[in-house]
Amino acid sequence: MILKKIRICYLMKLKNQMIKNIIKKIFEIFLLKIHKNKKNLILINQYDWKPLKDGNEFIQLYYSGLKKSKQEWTDEFSKQLRFYSLMQLANKVLNNKEVFDFVECGCWRGHSSYLLSKLIKKNEKKINFHIFDSFEGLSVSTKDDDEYFNQSKEYQKNLIDHFKSSENFFKNDVLNEFDFIKVYKGWIPERFNEVESLKFSFIHIDLDLYKPTTDTLEFFYPKLVKGGIIVCDDYNSSQFPGAKNAWDKFFKTKNFDLFYEQPFGGCFLIK
Repeated sequence: MILKKIRICYLMKLKNQMIKNIIKKIFEIFLLKIHKNKKNLILINQYDWKPLKDGNEFIQLYYSGLKKSKQEWTDEFSKQLRFYSLMQLANKVLNNKEVFDFVECGCWRGHSSYLLSKLIKKNEKKINFHIFDSFEGLSVSTKDDDEYFNQSKEYQKNLIDHFKSSENFFKNDVLNEFDFIKVYKGWIPERFNEVESLKFSFIHIDLDLYKPTTDTLEFFYPKLVKGGIIVCDDYNSSQFPGAKNAWDKFFKTKNFDLFYEQPFGGCFLIK
């Protein structure tokens, strides 16, 4: 009798999950996304966003980058919005009369690197794009990473492994068409000294954790030219609060022209 009850409960749970999956698929067909917070379910209609509906130039580039970096499985509405803003900001800088080098710290499989490289190439700017990454996953966390630091060692190890990538794939498959790329393999900030004498117009940070984000801000922000733009992909990430902690602490005493906190994650600053 007890086994029968357990079996019935299991089948009901399985049935409920199947119903949830079917509903989710129906929503996805119509480009509807369900976002759940502590109080409400929020329904987002992606068709309300004209660039996605029309498939404009940036959206087409976004999807070609997904395919090139073999990251189709990471596609989501919030990422579309963050990367769309990233491309807009980079394009703004590239339209300036004088443009200095670009830098990216944290590239993973190369989706954002590809987008930025395509824009540099299209605008025919004679600059270099410097990319720093360990290709060995995430750095070691600290207490300033808050909730992430308090996660189990197994949880953190799984994420470290998740973010490992191949330098060979990155250079020879994703970015093989570009001749202005300089890749620096190593932990942040081990190889920063190799660009000590340079100035930068655009900085993209996607390092997740407090310490490497702080190291990057301390080294590169003084080298960002007036009117240059710096972007932090992980700002306001609930999974990686250390990035926001590092950003807020660093810029508390700095002067800048504009700071914007993006609604679906990430932020940027114009110096």
